[in-house]
Amino acid sequence: MHVALKERTGRKELYERPELLYLILAVIFSIVFMVIFTPWNSVDGPTHFMAGYRYSNKLMGLPEWSVRGNDQDVVYENLYDGSFSGMSKHYELFCSDKTIQDDANKCKYMDFYGAFNYLPFILAILIGRIFNLGIMSIGYLGRIISAAFYIFLFYRAIKTTPAGKHIFAFIALFPMTIHMITSYTYDSAVLAVTFNFFACLFRVKSQNEIRKDKYLFELLIWCVALGLVKGGAYAGLLLLLAVLFEKKNGLRKNIAVVLLMAAGLFALLCSNVLLNPSEEFFQLHRAADNKFDFSFFYKHPGKYFVLWLNTVKTYCFPWLFEAIGTNAGYWQTFVLPSLPFALLMLIPTFVAGYFGGADEKKITDKKLLIITIVISLLFLYITPATVLRENLVTNTEIDYCTGRYFLPRYPLIFTVLAGLFSKPAKTSKRKWIVLGSYGVYAVLMCCVSFTFFQSFFYG
Repeated sequence: MHVALKERTGRKELYERPELLYLILAVIFSIVFMVIFTPWNSVDGPTHFMAGYRYSNKLMGLPEWSVRGNDQDVVYENLYDGSFSGMSKHYELFCSDKTIQDDANKCKYMDFYGAFNYLPFILAILIGRIFNLGIMSIGYLGRIISAAFYIFLFYRAIKTTPAGKHIFAFIALFPMTIHMITSYTYDSAVLAVTFNFFACLFRVKSQNEIRKDKYLFELLIWCVALGLVKGGAYAGLLLLLAVLFEKKNGLRKNIAVVLLMAAGLFALLCSNVLLNPSEEFFQLHRAADNKFDFSFFYKHPGKYFVLWLNTVKTYCFPWLFEAIGTNAGYWQTFVLPSLPFALLMLIPTFVAGYFGGADEKKITDKKLLIITIVISLLFLYITPATVLRENLVTNTEIDYCTGRYFLPRYPLIFTVLAGLFSKPAKTSKRKWIVLGSYGVYAVLMCCVSFTFFQSFFYG
């Protein structure tokens, strides 16, 4: 009777709704991370905050590079102080010094990144300044709005994708992902865009919904977003659209796929040239005389290959664990204590992905597999070149390339792998396998959170 009632009502049980399981855990651990970490405790956190601050100035008709009273000093001091006791010295609910001053630490290279990268932060800073909130109050308001905004987008992606729902959910729950959506960074926008791009692409491909214009329109939105976010650094993922070309689609739909690619490339052009007030691509222009620059990548391909090979030998596994979350926060002391938990987190991710998708469409398309491998190798090869300008010419490997740069491709790679090998369990077993996987994952997240807490307060 219970099964018959379920079939009539269409109501799914909790274990069949990974988007809801994600939502519950994401809210809980976002709050935990906001308690553990101070507002600007992320890589380049102050720089990203001030980039959002700059856009709030423009919206308020104020000088582009200006700040209220001691806002700027508090942001940078809080990062390097790194303690709640240091933060509390500067706390005030409302700002007592509203005088507008020149920004002494202008990061003009941040002109390169458009407002699209910082939407929730700009909104929070604008609201905070309109109501004259203190800088710490604004800092936390931005984190709350950011977490709510990106949790919704991840929820949307998990619900949209017809394949790898549990994998999407677990990757969206990685400690690094949770840290990003509660921190001042553009990486949270990158993750939300790539997740939704993959979800829409899988839906159109696996369910042959390329014939439905509304689904193509949603995919169009994420194609454009790929060209806009982080200067279009992940626009190479547009190559995945090639899997949608099929004779049976007809000329009109195949032309639509070409237009999707064109829209993404046009957005890339806009973010880098047409809408970019900066005169240079700061990651690509010539660096100091004693450092590499990006041109080394294509002017000396043989030497770059050797340099890259040395880098991969040294950093391949660290990148994997960093992407999961061993390097969440500003201090590197988090790496060792959280490493075993990061390794264990892959187990429930693949277990749920392997057994949990009884009603999901498998992604087994050979063309998609080939393109995924090609794109993954290209990104792995090119990504270290974007930080060449930070490296001395005497280096034998490339430093400053971190695992979070590779995280946006994880949903694609893991879902394609799961599609090749997964075998859904019977309903009676699946319930406990799925719920057990989320339970184990929640325990591991608690362990990771505790190691972060120990490192932060006692490390």
